[in-house]
Formats: sequence, C-alpha cells, structure tokens
Amino acid sequence: MNRLFSLFIGYLLIICSMNLSFCYAKNLSLGIQNESKNICPTNLQFSYSTWLPYSYINQHGIMTGLDYQIIKEILNEVGCTFEITECPWIRCIMEIKEGKTAILNGVTPTLARKEYGYFSKPYRFERSALFALKGFSNKYKIFKLSDIKQHDLILTHTRGTFFGDEMNNFAMDKLNKKNVYFIDTAEQEYKMLQTMRSDLLIKDVNEAKTNLTKLGIPYEMVKIMNEVGVSFMVSRTGVSVEFMKAFDNAIEKLQSSGRLKEIKDKFWQDHLNSF
Repeated sequence: MNRLFSLFIGYLLIICSMNLSFCYAKNLSLGIQNESKNICPTNLQFSYSTWLPYSYINQHGIMTGLDYQIIKEILNEVGCTFEITECPWIRCIMEIKEGKTAILNGVTPTLARKEYGYFSKPYRFERSALFALKGFSNKYKIFKLSDIKQHDLILTHTRGTFFGDEMNNFAMDKLNKKNVYFIDTAEQEYKMLQTMRSDLLIKDVNEAKTNLTKLGIPYEMVKIMNEVGVSFMVSRTGVSVEFMKAFDNAIEKLQSSGRLKEIKDKFWQDHLNSF
C-alpha cells in the first residue's frame, strides 16, 4: 500500500513539473473553496418581513423581491448557501440582536443597532415620505412635522422602523403621543388610512406606491422626509469579521462590474410591468 501511495505522489509531481500553471490554479481554486467554507456561518439564515417590492412571496408561492435578488447574488459571490425565514419586522430585529438569525435586509444603520449588528456597505438608496388619501392637500398643508400637531392629525409609524432623525425625534417625543400611533404591521397602517382612522403614514416611497396601488387606495405623496443608503444588517453573534469583509467585497464587485445596476434595472422593469 505504501509503495502504491509513493508511486501516486511521484506521478503527481511529474504532472506538476510538466504543467506548473495547472497545479497552481487547482490549488488556488481549492484554497478559495476552503476559505469560503471556513468563513460561511453554519445554518446561515436570511430573515425578511413581507415588504413589497423588496422581499415577499409572490402569487405563485415563490420568494422574490429586489433585496432578495441582491442577497442571492451577494452570497453566491461569497460562496455561502443560506436558508430563508419570515418574521414581523420588530421580531426580525430582535432575532438579529439575539443571534437567532444572521441577515436582515433594508436596514438603516443607527448607533443603537450597531451595538449588536454589523452593517454592510449600502447596496441601494431609500426615500421615505408622508402619504395621505388623495385630496388631503386641499384641506391641509404640511411644511414641517409640527404642522401635524397643529392640525391635530394622526400619523402612523411601524414599530421598530427608522426614517431619519427628524422623524424619529418627532415620533418619540411624548408631547406628540396623541398624534403618532405606533403600529405593529404595515398592513394595519394601510387599513387605518383606507378607513380614515389615520390621516398620514410614513413609508419608503416604493413600498407605499406599490401597496397603495395594489390595494386600490387613491393617495398623494405629501412630503419627502429622508433619503439614505440602506444596508444588510448582520448579527454579531456567530458571524465573523472575515465573513463581513467578504460580504462587502462582494457588494463592491457587483457595483463595479455593473451587475448590481443590471439586477435593479431588470427588477424595476418587471415590477412596473406587473401593474
């Protein structure tokens, strides 16, 4: 057996001496594969809240959405496989904090969140705005957030979401609790607006336009509130710094190659055609 093994090693050395580039490339390829396996967390979970048009199950029961298309491409580039789990937004945040899940999409970095989560490089920009039923501006003019209080209007805000410091400070001010209702789900907010139990809601522009159109609710955009780059939030528990470096490198590669733009352009074209 030892003699056969020695002959086998000798045979490999002869091949390598004849074709050094082949042996180097093979070893390099194996090294990359091993490195990917080493940095990939075990049972890597991508968590999402149903969030049209970014992450949702379509009418055919298939996972889709812009952020889902992007995370698939990123993790494929890194060389990691992943599983999908759905949870309400506030619970997704808590599970990242507790290390029960690994990755969450569409998150704005804040100091509080950075205590328990890594943040990727921004992968898209998000605009948030105030929305109301059509005809709202004929009755009220909103130039600043204090006008909401002045007109004694009700604004709904999904619990656990962040739409910039100005909105956050207004919503968290106890003096405004009569005018700001924190709601657990976006579905409840749209229902409240439709039945006129609220006057305004704050949402990502693409999300609001998609859902209001889908629900057949006539609307108007009252005021742009914030524009910011959003990131994937990754739990600090069970995820290495090396994984985050590879994750960010993958985003940079997709951006520089034009692949990220290609994914976005195709998605928005398909999305517009779905109406």
